[in-house]
Amino acid sequence: MSAKSSQGASRIWESLASVKLAVTLLILLSLGAVLGTVVPQGQPQAFYHHWASEAWAKVILTAQLDRVYSSFWFLLLVAALAVNLIVCSLNRLPKTLKSMGSTPTPEGLHLPRVRLSQSVHGSASPEEVHALVREKFSSLQGIGGRVVESGRADAEGERLIFAQTGRFSRLGAYVVHLAILILMAGGLATALLGFKGNVWLHPGQVLDHIDLRSGQAMPLDFKVRLDKFIFEKYEDGSPKLWQSNLSFIRDGKVVETAQCKVNHPATFGKVTFYMSSYDQEKTLDYIGLEVMDKDGPPRKIRIKNKEAVSLEGLGRIEILDYDPNWRGGGFAAKIRLVREGAGAPLEFWVRPRPPFQMPPQGPEVPTFKLTDARAKAGEYLAGLQANYDPGIWFVWIGGIIMLLGLVVALFWSHRRFWAEIGPGQSGTRVVLAGSTQSNRPSFELKFKALVKDLEESLAGLETGKKK
Repeated sequence: MSAKSSQGASRIWESLASVKLAVTLLILLSLGAVLGTVVPQGQPQAFYHHWASEAWAKVILTAQLDRVYSSFWFLLLVAALAVNLIVCSLNRLPKTLKSMGSTPTPEGLHLPRVRLSQSVHGSASPEEVHALVREKFSSLQGIGGRVVESGRADAEGERLIFAQTGRFSRLGAYVVHLAILILMAGGLATALLGFKGNVWLHPGQVLDHIDLRSGQAMPLDFKVRLDKFIFEKYEDGSPKLWQSNLSFIRDGKVVETAQCKVNHPATFGKVTFYMSSYDQEKTLDYIGLEVMDKDGPPRKIRIKNKEAVSLEGLGRIEILDYDPNWRGGGFAAKIRLVREGAGAPLEFWVRPRPPFQMPPQGPEVPTFKLTDARAKAGEYLAGLQANYDPGIWFVWIGGIIMLLGLVVALFWSHRRFWAEIGPGQSGTRVVLAGSTQSNRPSFELKFKALVKDLEESLAGLETGKKK
């Protein structure tokens, strides 16, 4: 590789590892999350043409703002942040590993100049003090701890002891980085491969698909049947229990049965069913419509089930279908409009709130708004939420690793202690020194406790000699 190519690759590598890039990506992801909150997600395209102006509807659909968290640009931002995190970790890991393994040799041991240092004096012999300090330093060892002594005394009879503990705590940040990457992988897996939808069943009904939130029907590789729906109330009329007894069918045979209750989902294959709602099947009696022409006041009509109403200058209107919770948005009715002197009849759903009719019709057709409806209650319906989340195990594993990494990073630290033992003016002098990778206030307390403990132990040696 040429020198220019090498320099170019190095600049790219450093750019990918920069903190500025990470901050920029996090800001962009935050803005994307704001858009995902402001713009309704997972609605049919026709919804956005009514919810916003025509120009904004095109922007929303083109930029995939109707499904922000699975949009190409949001996933690219997440992937870029993952690359930044990986490069940043690889860029700093060699230095960290070198620091972890840099235990001084007995021959190369020396007392460094560090901010935390204090002298302790005692009248005991250097050999007794050496044994005492060696014992104290050995008690400091934990995971990754090690004690090293100088191999020989110098000209003044001084000896050095070194101890360190918590070397592996330097890896805590990298464990957290790994956990974040696993969580990102889980989010990407869910966004790209997962799905969420709804299923409404009445007792005895069999379905082989679920209705996604986008309005599309997603086929299943099995069938689900509601064998029995149990609904119980308290004395005051509030719901006490609603439970669905389900059968899962493959090749015409029941291969598994399950009870689906609130907080007790049922899983078959890769799909998990949650007991999310219930309703009563209703036989439609009539609907009320408000017909809003561009010219003239609105006209109100009432249409009975299985009957038709004719409007002057417009045509004949009849009810085709109704749904008590159409696409999760409440009651809606499907009507057919046979216009006077026009071609094929028009069929569309009408609702009580915008967008009032879906799919939207042309400018020559007035707007229909559902104003009233009455239906006779029948048997109960079970509302199930069907969910496939391939990233759930990534989330569990990433969460556990994240917790371990935070414990290591926040509650452990790489601590080093030095003790120089040599002759003093009135016996033996011990110079203690210490340094830590993080959490300095806690380390200073521990260092002061070590100094105090050593002073008391030296005083005990002197008292024992006097006795």
